[in-house]
Amino acid sequence: MPIYPYSESTVLITGASRGIGAALAHAAAKHGVRTLVLTARTGGDLEALATKLFAEHGTRVETIVADLADAAAPAAIKAETDRRGLNIDLLINNAGWGTHGTFDTTDPAKSRAMVEVNVQSLVELSHLYLPQMIAQNRGGIINIASTASFQPVPFMAVYGASKAFVLSFSEALAVETTEQGADGVRIVALCPGGTATNFGDGMLRGHFEKTRQHTPEQVAEETFAALDKNTPVAVVGTANYWMTLSGRLAPRRTVAEVAGGLFRPADLPTKTKNKPDVLRKRFGVLATVLGATIFLVIALFLRRRQS
Repeated sequence: MPIYPYSESTVLITGASRGIGAALAHAAAKHGVRTLVLTARTGGDLEALATKLFAEHGTRVETIVADLADAAAPAAIKAETDRRGLNIDLLINNAGWGTHGTFDTTDPAKSRAMVEVNVQSLVELSHLYLPQMIAQNRGGIINIASTASFQPVPFMAVYGASKAFVLSFSEALAVETTEQGADGVRIVALCPGGTATNFGDGMLRGHFEKTRQHTPEQVAEETFAALDKNTPVAVVGTANYWMTLSGRLAPRRTVAEVAGGLFRPADLPTKTKNKPDVLRKRFGVLATVLGATIFLVIALFLRRRQS
């Protein structure tokens, strides 16, 4: 069930101008939220989205232009919501981006900006808005992580590491809020896989380039479903769920090599020696998952017989 009536809530969404962020804004409006606060780097798309949301749903929409790669942006957003008298009930940390290629050829400034947006701004915004939620025992934070959170991602090394941080951070906060008795505050890490946005264009090759399973709208629907069910970690899609499970059960090196095979840049020379047998390793991962599943089923069966 919902944590509280959406009609009484004010929702802040970062990275809201397009893709999953815009879909989250539409989903929130459909749920009847009282006020939406949307942030993004540029104002044009935000204003167009605000106009559309008001026309379609009658939702009050406030926009704040802020670049979360700027270390001062989170505090500026908090100051602006305070100035406008907006008490944020639900924070959705959606803003994020990544680069594709070998780490050694990546511009260090891009890596720094990626960590600033994907990690530091998320942490700081949580610092700024969570204390009041805990004090009121009412509210929530949704952090948009990724299926990349569950394993190393060669050729997107910093991005994958940043999303692993988001998942770990969210899981920890979910326990902390409960231990403080703030049962009315929900923390959710939402983990979508391939999504039909322009984020991953050109990154996946071959078969996997054609298997972006979900639309931003589907991801947004899953996000609010996870919040309503109070699911601390929600993976979008059954296939993605099993993939993330296999990543936790299989040897880490194997998982990293499989991911590296999927994300390997097309123009990167292939070594003739010690070339990873990606197909073999995929079957190895599946075999590990199957074996673990059979073991768990047998263990549960025996436990029930004993009880």
